[in-house]
Amino acid sequence: MLILFYFGACDYFSFNKKEDLRANLDFTSVDAYPTFVSCENLDESEKTACFKQEIRKRIASTLAEADFTVQDEIDETIVIHFTIYKTGEIKLKSIQSSPEIHDILPSLDSLLKVSIKKLPKIKPAIKKGFSVTTQYKLPVKISVKSQ
Repeated sequence: MLILFYFGACDYFSFNKKEDLRANLDFTSVDAYPTFVSCENLDESEKTACFKQEIRKRIASTLAEADFTVQDEIDETIVIHFTIYKTGEIKLKSIQSSPEIHDILPSLDSLLKVSIKKLPKIKPAIKKGFSVTTQYKLPVKISVKSQ
C-alpha cells in the first residue's frame, strides 16, 4: 500500500524547472558584436568598425606577402563567409568568387584560410549575457595589376 502511495504521490508535487533563457533568444541580432582585444575600449559602433578593419587589414597583409603573377589585371570583389564560435574561435566556411578568379589565382583560397587561421582569438558576440556563435560575410576587394 505504501508503495502505491509513493508512486502516485509524484503527480501531486510540482517541481519548478529553471527556464532555459537561451531557448527564447532572438539569434538574428546580438547585443554586442565580436571584438578583438585591441578594439575593446571603444564604444559599440566603433568596435564593429574596428573589428571589420582588423580582419581586412590582417587578410590584406597575408595576401600582400604572396607573390601573384598574372597576365591580366584583376579587379574583383570576393565574399568570405566565416563563423565566430561562442568560444572565440573563428573558422572560414566558404569563399564566394567567380570561377575566373579561381583559374587566375588558384592559391587564393588556401591563403585566405591561412589568414583566417592566423587571426588572434576573438571575444565572441553577446546576446542577453550569453556568448553566442555568429556568422558573417566579409567582402574583400582583390586588385592585382599585370606585370
